[in-house]
Amino acid sequence: MDECIHKVAKSIMDTMGKITGVRVYVSIADHKGDIIYSDSAFDNYKDFIKTFVQVNFKYLQKGDHSIPLSSENIIFFKSSDNSMIILYNPKGKIGQLLTFKGIMDNYTNSLEECTLQIESVPIKEIEQPLGIPLIEIKVPIFSLKEKLYKNLIPVLEKKVKEQKKFSLTEGIVLNKCDGNQNLFNIIKSVELKEDEVLNILDTFSEKNQLCFKEFEILKVNCPLCKNHTTLFLPEFILDKVENKLRVQLDPEDCDHTFVALIDKKLRIKTKAIESLSNSSDELDTSKLSIKNLISFLGEDLFFNIFHAIFIQLKIVFIGEEPVIRDITQFFKKIFPQIKYEEDIICINQTEFKKNFKKYKKNLIIDFNSHIIVNPFQEDLFDFESKLLKNVLKIEDENLQILTTNSEFEHLILLTEKILKDIEFFQTISEDVLIKNVETLHGIKLNRYEIPLIKQISNIYYGTDISKKITSTISSQVSSWFDKW
Repeated sequence: MDECIHKVAKSIMDTMGKITGVRVYVSIADHKGDIIYSDSAFDNYKDFIKTFVQVNFKYLQKGDHSIPLSSENIIFFKSSDNSMIILYNPKGKIGQLLTFKGIMDNYTNSLEECTLQIESVPIKEIEQPLGIPLIEIKVPIFSLKEKLYKNLIPVLEKKVKEQKKFSLTEGIVLNKCDGNQNLFNIIKSVELKEDEVLNILDTFSEKNQLCFKEFEILKVNCPLCKNHTTLFLPEFILDKVENKLRVQLDPEDCDHTFVALIDKKLRIKTKAIESLSNSSDELDTSKLSIKNLISFLGEDLFFNIFHAIFIQLKIVFIGEEPVIRDITQFFKKIFPQIKYEEDIICINQTEFKKNFKKYKKNLIIDFNSHIIVNPFQEDLFDFESKLLKNVLKIEDENLQILTTNSEFEHLILLTEKILKDIEFFQTISEDVLIKNVETLHGIKLNRYEIPLIKQISNIYYGTDISKKITSTISSQVSSWFDKW
């Protein structure tokens, strides 16, 4: 079988080399994701090849291709019902590899014969010995509220001296606020409901008679119904913020979702956003999906992460390394090229405060409060919002991932077409560009895709077209209506 596969791979390499004029590397995987042939150039990509094939094989039809979002020129081709061919040309253009579709049938039968020679080894079922009970594995749940409450330590500004000034329940709670007990333990130790404890603390906080160690308390009003919610801002972040903080809020007292932008002087601006999923305080890291990550992180934070990965901006999380590792592993299904400790890293508060200048140009997220430090300056997420709104309508979670990947593949290839079309233009308006793309390629170019195409052009093709494509008055008005 080794000789058979090697012969097919060598033939593909030689033929594609002649067609493209550059060295093309070959890897071949079976339908289970096991790599049965691989050039050494793929050594750093074996894990993501296995994951990609396992997740997406059944969703691709024979003859289909897929381009994972990556700065590397790698394309997956489903060559048969049992195999996937992966091509890589690090020194060429990604579009050159698509020529393989025209000759793929020449290798299908040979490869099918090779893969059928693979004998599957039966897996022996492990029986549980009688009399020994099965160990119940606890589901790994991370609770944002629990983590926050354990960090919140309420302290009375003045010691409680005259009990007659307080009700019985107020006295019980306030006597616990000695600066040594966190909110989580206080709620557990008093025979009161959580809401009752929070209301008492909120009342005395508004009177400036109570504060929380190392946290600033802000009241934020919903821009639609004006109901307010309490936001706890970690002081270690406030000490370093140079521009703004951004956080999504989903108050329990109203049915709205909104984003709060907070500057260094604690001035607040709010903007209502559409909620794609019900918010959740808990994250089950054993069942990660696009939907439950959006529910836990909030769509605004999810879009920020999504956008940062796409434009190759490093993401720096503060806190909770095990959970962040799990989240990174999930994002690898959508963006197979990302690496933990390179593209996504985790630091603690001490490192953040000590070396802030080292990280300030990255997307910084405090995981325990979901606050973004110095976020993107504009709302750049029209594409992400429309894409994921449609993706969440799909029931199958693996198909959601494949659809998301396909949309980015579409944008990358469309960008290459646009670059060729406008090569000799000095400037071209968005309206003319949209019309030309439909006329020349029969593709509808959405206006909200253009800012992303400009970034793709610069990052993936090394061509800056940000000034070449211009907005007209009509396109600006149209863009305004697109958002409503």
